[in-house]
Amino acid sequence: MGLLALARATEPHCPKCKGKPIADQHELTENEIGNLSGHAAQLVRTKRGLSYECGICSAIYSYRHGFSTFICYG
Repeated sequence: MGLLALARATEPHCPKCKGKPIADQHELTENEIGNLSGHAAQLVRTKRGLSYECGICSAIYSYRHGFSTFICYG
């Protein structure tokens, strides 16, 4: 599988974990975003899209059009 195929997946995938896992990824709710530190919550809200958290490494990232972009750690 080429790098572009790995980067452009059909499901949210962690951009920080080796192998870009799709397991243990969940969409952040508004309540979960509110429980983040002020700076982290602000970063997540500025992305204005769906934000996910990796259950493996706690990375928070946005996912759009097949690409996952790291935001911060939760």
